[in-house]
Amino acid sequence: MPRFALPTLAFLLYFTAPHSHAVPPSAPAVPSFALTGSAYVGGFHAGDAVLHFNVRDDSYSVRFNAESQGLIRLLFQWGFELEVEGTLAAEQVSGLQPAVYQSRRYHRDGHVERHVRFRAGMAETILPEGAEPYPIPVPSEERRHVLDPASALLSAGLVLARTGSCDQMIRVFDGKTRSNLVLTDPGDDLAVDPQRVDPGPVDAKRCAFQSLRVAGFSERHLRKPPMEGEIWFRAYGDALMVPVRLQTPTRIGMAIFHFELPAG
Repeated sequence: MPRFALPTLAFLLYFTAPHSHAVPPSAPAVPSFALTGSAYVGGFHAGDAVLHFNVRDDSYSVRFNAESQGLIRLLFQWGFELEVEGTLAAEQVSGLQPAVYQSRRYHRDGHVERHVRFRAGMAETILPEGAEPYPIPVPSEERRHVLDPASALLSAGLVLARTGSCDQMIRVFDGKTRSNLVLTDPGDDLAVDPQRVDPGPVDAKRCAFQSLRVAGFSERHLRKPPMEGEIWFRAYGDALMVPVRLQTPTRIGMAIFHFELPAG
């Protein structure tokens, strides 16, 4: 169950450096905030999450934690957390430049860590001492001008607030794999949920997304259909759109993630 629930919630953070048609921003006043969220899969409560985004002068940090809850926790106990530090970069389209990214995924049998360092436009995976290299390495050209998953989430909201359009082609690197995530304006005809039982939050900007595998995946995974779905954003301050809902179909039902918009 959690392979289709909270990991998909963590996937929400796989938005990376946009190659969009937007012009670079002019030093936006980005506020700090904390997001809390809950995940449901097939109608069952699967887990909870919290994301802290802090800004100080020209630097920022992100802390994200998610863990299984309820019946899911009894059957498939696991958790996911990440930490990021970087600088605000008004001269770049993304608006952010990460320096260090680290994630940890916990399960009953232990945990898996990924650590990425960013220098001069290049992302480099730092493996634990004595660890074997990943069997399918990501070429250096695919690790240029990418953001970590958490910085990418905030970057997507910055670009959306600036342009008013979902349209972005986003590069993703999580320390092991590279994907392109495409955001588009869906129009009124898009309906991931054909029943439209829950039309989503009111007064929010709705975007469609697809995640396209690029590198670091096996041939079998490269042949799989892309993950796709919808995400809703709401304005927070003048320069940022904050995600308040994500939904994507899975083999065991619709996965829906709700996020509480910060007050103010």
